[in-house]
Parts: sequence; C-alpha cells; structure tokens
Amino acid sequence: MHRTATDKPTHTPNTAGLVLMAAAAGAVAGLLFAPKRGTDTREELKSKYNDMKNKTQDTAEDAKDKMVDGVEAARSTVHDVADKTKEAADKAAHKTKSAADKAAESADETAYKPRTPRTPL
Repeated sequence: MHRTATDKPTHTPNTAGLVLMAAAAGAVAGLLFAPKRGTDTREELKSKYNDMKNKTQDTAEDAKDKMVDGVEAARSTVHDVADKTKEAADKAAHKTKSAADKAAESADETAYKPRTPRTPL
C-alpha cells in the first residue's frame, strides 16, 4: 500500500504514548485513593505495571515487525525499478547501436558508389 502526501496516519507514536501514560496515571491514582490495605495496593500496582509493560513491549514488537515489512517492501520496489531501468537502458543502447551501424553501412555504400557524370542543362 503506497501512501500519498495527503494520507495521514490514524495515530502517531506520540499519541499512543500519551494514551498509555494517561491510562497508567489514572490507574495509579485510582489505586492510591482506593480504600485497600497497602500490601494489596502494592500488589495491584505491580500487576498493573507488568500488564502495561507487556502491552508496551507487544506494541513495540508489532511496530518493529511493520517497519521490517515496510523496509523489505521498499527494497523490493527499488530492485524492481532498478531492473526495469536497466532493461530500458539496454534496449535503448541496442537500438542506438543498430541505428549507428545502419548509418555507417549507408555511409560506406554512398562513399564507394561510383558517381554518374552530370549532364549540363
């Protein structure tokens, strides 16, 4: 899928990071103000932290995979364009050489052709 200048991503990494930070801040604030024992709160915070950490790692791995796929697709496109360009250049060189050979042959025929004398008018 090719992007154009007018295409805009649906979200940016900054937006995703802000959403994660806001969710984490909300979870921490909710836990700190909840009427629970300190050990329960700490366990819950630790659990929430681990969940967020795992989600962040998963998101980073997904982003990395998409980037690798994009790089591979771009590399393939570049190779395809290079191959087509080389083919076109080879064809043009062959046509130019053929035309030059024909011109040289024609010049040789003209140079060695006996001239007929002109008759005065």
